[in-house]
Amino acid sequence: MPAAVREADICLTGHPPCSPKVPLDVPLLNWNVFCEGPLLTQELDLTVPHTIPCPCPPKMCCCPHIGIIHAGWLNVHCWLFPQAFLGSPCDFGKIITGAKKVFVGGVPVSGAQAAADGSRNALGQQAGGGARMGFAPP
Repeated sequence: MPAAVREADICLTGHPPCSPKVPLDVPLLNWNVFCEGPLLTQELDLTVPHTIPCPCPPKMCCCPHIGIIHAGWLNVHCWLFPQAFLGSPCDFGKIITGAKKVFVGGVPVSGAQAAADGSRNALGQQAGGGARMGFAPP
């Protein structure tokens, strides 16, 4: 599973020599979902303004430009848009940094986790425990 991507993570732009790497900007829609400190970023969020090669006769120069995250994880959404992940296409390159301990996607190994205390809901069903620190499915 790839790492989740947040504001200020780095995009390899794919257009050196002007700005080979650039941080992601503050998300367009997400203002309250954080991941290890920064806000999560999604498909269609932007990079900070940077430069891209452009023709300036008689030579090439660097012109202002803003990149975009082109794709996110299809079944993981934040504020209705697919969540960006380590390796998401961004600008003319890809995202190369992400969260250290938060990942997106993947397939559950054994379904919902059981509650640590074995409790049951009003229907007598095993209650779900949610994520627990240090828990790893067998």
